[in-house]
Amino acid sequence: MVVTPNRTNPFPGLRPFELDEEHLFFGREGQSDELIRRLHRTRFLGVVGTSGSGKSSLVRAGLLPSLYSGFLPGATSSWRIAVLRPGSAPMYKLATALNDPDVFGVSAAHDEAVIRRALTESTLRRGSLGLVEVTQQARLAPDESLLVVVDQFEELFRFKAQAAAGGHYLEAEDEAAAFVKLLLAAVNQRTVPIFVVLTMRSDFLGDCAQFRDLPETLNDSQYLIPRLTRDQLRRAIEGPVAVGGATITPRLVNRLLNDTGDNPDQLPILQHALMRTWDHWEDQHTPDVPLDLEHYEEIGGMAQALSLHADQIYLSFSNQESRKIIETIFKRLTERGVDNREIRRPCSVAELGSVTRKNKSELIPIINRFRERGVSYLMPPLVNDLQEDTIIDISQESLMRIWGRLQSWMDEEAEAARDYIRLSDRAQAYEEGKAALMRDLDLKIALNWKRKYENNFVWAERYTKNFVQVIEFIKKSADQNTEAENSRRKTNNTLFLKKWIIPYVIIGFFAFILLYATPNAAMAPSLFPILALIVIGGYTVGAIRIVNQSNQALVERLGRYHRKLRPGLNFIVPFLDTIVWEESIRERMLDVLPLSITTHDNFPLDIDAVVYWKIMDLERTYYEIENVSDAIREVVVAALRSEIGKISLSHVFGSRNELNQALLDILDEATEPWGVKVTRVEVQDISPSTYVSGTMQEQARKLLS
Repeated sequence: MVVTPNRTNPFPGLRPFELDEEHLFFGREGQSDELIRRLHRTRFLGVVGTSGSGKSSLVRAGLLPSLYSGFLPGATSSWRIAVLRPGSAPMYKLATALNDPDVFGVSAAHDEAVIRRALTESTLRRGSLGLVEVTQQARLAPDESLLVVVDQFEELFRFKAQAAAGGHYLEAEDEAAAFVKLLLAAVNQRTVPIFVVLTMRSDFLGDCAQFRDLPETLNDSQYLIPRLTRDQLRRAIEGPVAVGGATITPRLVNRLLNDTGDNPDQLPILQHALMRTWDHWEDQHTPDVPLDLEHYEEIGGMAQALSLHADQIYLSFSNQESRKIIETIFKRLTERGVDNREIRRPCSVAELGSVTRKNKSELIPIINRFRERGVSYLMPPLVNDLQEDTIIDISQESLMRIWGRLQSWMDEEAEAARDYIRLSDRAQAYEEGKAALMRDLDLKIALNWKRKYENNFVWAERYTKNFVQVIEFIKKSADQNTEAENSRRKTNNTLFLKKWIIPYVIIGFFAFILLYATPNAAMAPSLFPILALIVIGGYTVGAIRIVNQSNQALVERLGRYHRKLRPGLNFIVPFLDTIVWEESIRERMLDVLPLSITTHDNFPLDIDAVVYWKIMDLERTYYEIENVSDAIREVVVAALRSEIGKISLSHVFGSRNELNQALLDILDEATEPWGVKVTRVEVQDISPSTYVSGTMQEQARKLLS
């Protein structure tokens, strides 16, 4: 009997390679040696690359094993390695990493764990040499060194940006700057052997200028991850397959190489596709058959494997409540920056529980489904038990760009956030006496937003801190609108009394006097002509309608359109005819309040406009559209978003006339069926959005200082 050996899938999927997976890490041979040389020279190393280029994997499965092997000149193989991600609390995260049992701390279950972490954080905050002091207090052995690995260093910039949006910019600026000073001061001294390694997305390199001395330090020690050659990529495919005890056909290897191309962002997608292909191949119970095209194509190939797999897991939850929890979790863990870049936003299990309003027992099974082996969409891996303070994160930024459902969720979240921030700004302006309450379309949008998010204070805290003020502002606007509507109804009822009821009450009164209050009953017949004249006169008064110059009115007879009334004296048939609408046909102006719109190159702008229009066909306008102003405003908003989305920032300001004409053409076509003519459109103000403008000014101030 032939015994089939147990095989383990050698591909990690979306997550990075770990320290104990060095034997599976192929294609980067020689690059770890270069990292060692640079780290030896400056004690500071910045591993930089595009999203998905393998920065974390190179450090964890390449650099760290080399250090443990004693390859760093002048250092032994004894290392204390603290790995952290700065997130929204860099000092706290550094203190937590240093108090790991494998670094300077004790087990989290130990009674002193919380106290020791608090003392460490207090020491770190004491000054720029705080990290050096903590290391000295730990009393390293003479042959030991400390390595601090700050993974996803770009989170520090997002931390500052979020704090600025919430009105806490200075606090965030101070903490971020203090964190960077700690790292730089630690590597610039030589008393204590401390080394620092950062991993960072290359598109955030320019943001490093926010911190003094950081750009200069990175210039001396930066390592930009090279793109894998075709041969290196081939080894990254074939090597793990061989280690796993299987074979792969040359045609599948060539297909994978071609599908990957030169895009470094495809590397995590390749790893995920290989992981899925391996699992599918094993499920076929064909251990002697190599991995081949049929196994690869059946999982959807690189183009569809990730998205199909993610949807499969999502749809495996049959009830809508669980699916809504999944949606909320992924919306919380992802973000679009002000420049439309996809950014991770890790947070604790407790925070996810607050935003989903679910307890730990309900939440963790759902999170675990996305952490299990063969999935790895969320981190940490399933081998780690989740606690209230465990940080949950998506495993790879590529997930935000490849999973179609997540793309839609992120778009919805970004739109909801923009609406909320606009409402927040307007509510604040109202409190300061600089803005009025909302009406019409603005109020409708606000009420729709309120229905979705009114009870989610935790969600709102992510963006601004005046959530209660916003809700009160919307309620006041709605109350004002209700009062205005009641006043309008009251006015209409009064007009109805004046036009119809009062004249005929007067006629009835005189008829009663003539017929029943006459002294001599014999005289009553002779009074009928007088009574007839009174009735005819009353009828005539009730039938007369005067339409003001430049106005028109619509008449319905027994509920159906009958005719138009022109300016001047008009006659209608009382009780049969009803004037349903009298409206001016003069040109009028519609002011479109500032909108947040993104250019073709993903730069958010605040834009407002003025539209001039008039009614050309009263009948069509009345019966085709419910509210002309709201309808025109909606078309303007859609047209602005469409036209600005076609233009880059550098061309927006110089193409105002073309933009006005394009908007006029769109509006003219849209409003013609309504019997409305848009005569001209004028885009008024174009400026960077409030938040972006504030950030730019603050950065400019920092650079000048």
